[in-house]
Amino acid sequence: MSLFNYGGLRIEIPKGYEFVYYATFIAGEWDFLNVKNTDVVLDAGAFVGDYTVKVARKAKEVVAVEPLPWAFKILKENVEINQLKNVVLVNKALYSVDGVKLNISDEGTGSKLSDEGIEVETTTIESLGKFSLVKMDIEGAEGKVVKGDWLNHVTSSTP
Repeated sequence: MSLFNYGGLRIEIPKGYEFVYYATFIAGEWDFLNVKNTDVVLDAGAFVGDYTVKVARKAKEVVAVEPLPWAFKILKENVEINQLKNVVLVNKALYSVDGVKLNISDEGTGSKLSDEGIEVETTTIESLGKFSLVKMDIEGAEGKVVKGDWLNHVTSSTP
């Protein structure tokens, strides 16, 4: 595990995943989302919490969804070491229906539906609430969740 510090934040990143820190904190991969203090943010595919930790001090609330148990454990630790009280953690996979058990594979660079692998429970965006801003990186399952009424509540935060 590598510990990084950025602007008063601390983030633990597993060895071999240092590119995650670079992408989020140095390159600013998601900075175009322009989070405001009134935003309720959905971090879909939160992984180890790099984006969650970065935006939680700006947003009203962040709901971080991550299905992989090992990544979720690190996500939880990163939220705790930064004492973020406005983060809701969800250890499920986003999908088109609630409560279904799916198998996902963990290929090291992300997860995807699989015949074998880790069994996870699903949830829908609608069941998590209404969000003004959504960051979504769910390894190809985006097409399964970009349906429904939830999209009507998302407001643009870009300049």
